[in-house]
Amino acid sequence: MAELGEGSGAVIQDDLVHTMTWLVPFGSAEERALPPEADTTGNEGKIFVPGMARTRTTYWRVKPDAQRLLTDCARLLAALEAVQNNSRPGRPAS
Repeated sequence: MAELGEGSGAVIQDDLVHTMTWLVPFGSAEERALPPEADTTGNEGKIFVPGMARTRTTYWRVKPDAQRLLTDCARLLAALEAVQNNSRPGRPAS
């Protein structure tokens, strides 16, 4: 989350299975080299979309709105890589 900052779109967090789900533009993850921890729903995949109020273990970590819905896939992948390498995008790993 910190790597993306304000560049992050809406994020669904599930504390039960310890996952976070970013919404990316349809088709933007196709033919990209995804890290092993990343997963996509594909054309027929489904995700649980929580209500706007947090009442369960699955909730909006970043709530969607008109200006903050989708995350740029390339930027998300760069942030994931930076976290894996323990560095910020554009900086060498320490």
